[in-house]
Amino acid sequence: MHSESVNSAASETSPTAAAGPCAAVTTTYLVDPEGNPALASQCRILARAGHAVSQPASAHYKSRPELWHEVGAMRFSDGAIVSFDGPAEHLQSLKHHEPLYSGLQVTPDARPPTSPLAGALWERGDFDCVDAVYVRIAEMRAEVRAGGDPAEVLEEEGLEPDYVFELI
Repeated sequence: MHSESVNSAASETSPTAAAGPCAAVTTTYLVDPEGNPALASQCRILARAGHAVSQPASAHYKSRPELWHEVGAMRFSDGAIVSFDGPAEHLQSLKHHEPLYSGLQVTPDARPPTSPLAGALWERGDFDCVDAVYVRIAEMRAEVRAGGDPAEVLEEEGLEPDYVFELI
């Protein structure tokens, strides 16, 4: 349990137009890979609102630090969040990843997966948004309709055949 209080307040994002399944504005959080020189016992939590970037957040932060802003801090000793200024659902997503560590990247999605297969794909962390998961499931279903073996299609994704009925 955390002895320090964690603050949460709504953050602003502006809608932007873009094509593709991840066109909605998302917020990516990054535990500062370089720590916080001012507070040796804490590490900054940074945020970037916008579309998911194709490179790791730490690399994006190093190349474009002006697009990131500080929204909180974590304690080095135990990886606990000590402050956070963002939406409550994003705080819960970050808490799910505790203990946090330097370089951790989290992109919460406001709409959780609604099927077991989508949940399994989402948990792997390969997708920037839930909509991309559903695009991949549609592609997998198309492979099965074209004559592919559902168990083999799942195996190619690194999944057990537990989800065969979701592809048929």
